[in-house]
Amino acid sequence: MNKKPLVITIRGIRKTSYLTNKIVKKSSHFLDKVERKTSRILINKTGSSDGTESIAINELVFYAIQEITPIYPALPKIGQKPSVTVFAFLDPRGFYGGIATLLCVAAALANKLGYDLRVAQTANFSDSTDVLDFLSSKGIVIEKERFSTINLSKRSPSDFGYLPLHQDDVLVVSTWWDAHIAAQLPLKKKFLYLIQDYEPIFYNNSDKSVLAEQTYLSEKFIPFLNTEILYKYFVKNNYDYIKKNGVWFEPAPGITTKSNIKVKKSNTKILFLYARPNVDRNLFINGMRALDLAFQDEVMKKDKWLLFSAGTTGVPSVKLTSGHIIKNLGKMDISDYYKFARTVDLALSPMLAPHPNYPTLEFASLGAIVVSTKWKTKQNLDYYSPNILMAEPTAEDMAVKIIEASQISSLEKNKNLATNHINSEWPLALEKAINQVATFYK
Repeated sequence: MNKKPLVITIRGIRKTSYLTNKIVKKSSHFLDKVERKTSRILINKTGSSDGTESIAINELVFYAIQEITPIYPALPKIGQKPSVTVFAFLDPRGFYGGIATLLCVAAALANKLGYDLRVAQTANFSDSTDVLDFLSSKGIVIEKERFSTINLSKRSPSDFGYLPLHQDDVLVVSTWWDAHIAAQLPLKKKFLYLIQDYEPIFYNNSDKSVLAEQTYLSEKFIPFLNTEILYKYFVKNNYDYIKKNGVWFEPAPGITTKSNIKVKKSNTKILFLYARPNVDRNLFINGMRALDLAFQDEVMKKDKWLLFSAGTTGVPSVKLTSGHIIKNLGKMDISDYYKFARTVDLALSPMLAPHPNYPTLEFASLGAIVVSTKWKTKQNLDYYSPNILMAEPTAEDMAVKIIEASQISSLEKNKNLATNHINSEWPLALEKAINQVATFYK
């Protein structure tokens, strides 16, 4: 038997084993180095010396409260002109309430200062909206070449949002989280804080409630308050900086037609409920309970009623004990909303907050009777319209006011309408206050 091939094979196996062993040892040494280095990185990044999982503090805050993710300043672009930069979000469905007011205020200030208008979208982004057409419809003209928008809504701890800032830029914000961010930017001028509500009450006792209130306590902003009633709330509650420096204005949510006098063409009356179950201060459940109680009363049975709700999609139509159906119209397009509003006889618009919400003023501007709710310093809204009835924020008292409102005659409603003080033209509504604010920036 020839043993030579066998010996060669065995030697080959031995040599391969030797080389493999060396490679494995080298690889093991390399992997040891990798393990030690990654451990150091983990310890530096997370502070976990024992290898347990952890998260960096900035990521923890981001995942808990994404809205306050910082925005970082950047050098202005070549040829960048001074602008009024407004932190906002744009909704392709249209501009309602607070966001509409914010855009009108920023645009009016930009025109007064002769600045460009820039919308920094901080919460979500849309490029399918026509801001300039909206502003023009409100009587505020901004030329196309003076308008721009920037998307800062995608920022995160690993993907920073940068805002090119001209030294003369004026920032305008209207939510506590945007005010929180603006207060951290190295601004040459104080930012304009459009205060439209008391935002700590949006939350239970919580981090967000504390952070919201803190934005009112700094002195890095000029307080610009939507309504005198809201200004008085801050004064009453000892916000001294806002008391001394606050500028307030009355908004222009009034809806006008050739004649707002209501002439009924049928015996059917229309009632509207402002229904936003996802917004606690609008008292959705108590509003529904109030209607259920009211329509069990004999007085309400004297007339034929159609009941509608709107404000949020996904709300079901609701059948009351009386058999009446409250048909939900969802989140209406702005033009459809205005068209529908002109048909309403009685509106229930609860608001557990220190300001008059816009639906209350909008329906009253059209001659409807409106039932809204008292809260703290907001006890009556007679200044705006005698057609606004104020109830305690309970189902029982709202029901009483609904029944009372249903008995007010068309003649009395139209007489009250003639004494309304609800603005409908934004340039006039803002003129005095914007002129006052502009002096801080010249």
